[in-house]
Amino acid sequence: MHRLLPILDRRSTQSVLCGDWTARDHFADVLEASTAHGRNHPILRRNSGGGDTFYFVYLNNLPKTMASDIDQAFTGYPPYLGSVDLTFQSLLKAFLSTMLVRAFVKHRTIVIQSHEDDRDPREDVNLLGFDFAASGYYQVRSIPIWLYGLFLSYTIERPVASDSDTDTRFSLNALGQTPLPMSDLDVILEQRKVAYLQREKAGSMKRAALEGLSAQQIGRQIREKLSGNYFYNWPERPMAKRSSLMSSLRTHVNRGPSALLSTARRIRRCALSPSTDTRRRPDG
Repeated sequence: MHRLLPILDRRSTQSVLCGDWTARDHFADVLEASTAHGRNHPILRRNSGGGDTFYFVYLNNLPKTMASDIDQAFTGYPPYLGSVDLTFQSLLKAFLSTMLVRAFVKHRTIVIQSHEDDRDPREDVNLLGFDFAASGYYQVRSIPIWLYGLFLSYTIERPVASDSDTDTRFSLNALGQTPLPMSDLDVILEQRKVAYLQREKAGSMKRAALEGLSAQQIGRQIREKLSGNYFYNWPERPMAKRSSLMSSLRTHVNRGPSALLSTARRIRRCALSPSTDTRRRPDG
């Protein structure tokens, strides 16, 4: 960690998670299935001895320039095998989401971590033991674990196992007292919004393989993404007959890193309604 911290931008904010590879599945097999490099991935070439003894440090909100700086700074360091871009969903990302644990949050030059619940909440203690001051982080703060877990603990995105997932059910409960499974809901996308995307965002639509699809087809793809994503920001609009839904969605096609459509930015408002309730479906 003493090598990593000085490289990070002092103006940035990142959640840091750490952990070992603990799966029974071989790391090489999972990595091969997760990247276009396959068995030729640089990590596997450097790990000539094979084996599954790996330690991971995961950072979110990491710009490409900073990721490149980290990779260059660690080049030549014997224990370092390389890095993997986990921006998009993959088998490796799903595996790591079950293994890595929260370490701390770096907010500019402040480090925030957790401490025991029975300790004085006002006390700041460095339970991790890293020498943050040596890397220029002189403010080390800590809060009770239950508060950190609720408000600061970053969760790596992974697919939802089934529609019976309790987190999804609790989220949908915000729309009404009788939440329905995601499989029974439609994403209704207005035709005028599709026309706008096709006219003004044709390049993005093409890269995301959404070019030429109907509103219903795009809606089905959005619903699939919603089923494996997180919900946030449920604003109530008194004049509207339905609630708005915001969720961070990304669609990736194997045409290079630029093949990205941030649906949450392009499609600002989507409506979720029961598939059997045709009265709430607008035209198109």
